[in-house]
Amino acid sequence: MVAGEPAEAVAAARGPSPHAPDGSGTLASYATKVALPVKGTWKNPGRGSARADIVLTDPEAGAPLLFIETDNCTEEAVLVTAKFDRYARFFQWQEKDTDGIDKPLVRTSL
Repeated sequence: MVAGEPAEAVAAARGPSPHAPDGSGTLASYATKVALPVKGTWKNPGRGSARADIVLTDPEAGAPLLFIETDNCTEEAVLVTAKFDRYARFFQWQEKDTDGIDKPLVRTSL
């Protein structure tokens, strides 16, 4: 979080790095341990929802949503593999958008 930091620090975190390649986003583009609901809500994800290790959003560079799953050999392969099934279920979840039409949740205006 950059809340409470000097204005220059906030601007630097939200602006693109002059040295970063396209698709890297800004510091504010990254989040860790993000719940990806397959049921329930964003604030209260239901059982079976995935939790992405890192999420990057950089729609200007063509990366509207990227999950990064990291493993330092503390989880068994079967557990890591099961996460990918939950990611797939997350992408299939549909919700009504502000226009009343069902769309994939990741494409809604929520």
